[in-house]
Amino acid sequence: MRQIKIAFYYGSGSIADKAIQLKTSNFSKDWRTVASHVEISLDNNYFYSMDTQLPFPARKILMGLDESRWRTYEFEVSDEEYIAMKSLAESLMGSGYDWSNIFFGDVLGVNIGSGSRYTCDEIVAVILQQCWVGEKLKELNKLNPHSLEEYIKLVKPK
Repeated sequence: MRQIKIAFYYGSGSIADKAIQLKTSNFSKDWRTVASHVEISLDNNYFYSMDTQLPFPARKILMGLDESRWRTYEFEVSDEEYIAMKSLAESLMGSGYDWSNIFFGDVLGVNIGSGSRYTCDEIVAVILQQCWVGEKLKELNKLNPHSLEEYIKLVKPK
């Protein structure tokens, strides 16, 4: 068995973070408690996700988490699931950012994906679909960091 970690960012961040928090909370008064970003760790604080600031946004980075700005969830997965997750995560490195899904999905409410480009929640969800934690992720209609975290909260470890 292997440990994986999923981390959700809800810190004060950038204007984009605040906009994501407001939109995905449906402009709730508690919008600051809603996640605006998500990462997945498969190895000792090496996190996979998307970074809009890089030329090739899909990336793997070593980072420590400030617990005042991140909520984390840990799960055990089988060795076979871990190998599949790790292989897929490595193969996705260098993928582009899914700006069309941000515009059409989040702004216009039309759910389309580009297939080879991802947002942070999409890349984490695709990796998670390789293990029992992500078995029902394909059923989520509107994926965003907040809806992904709500799903993760419902998942019970085996």
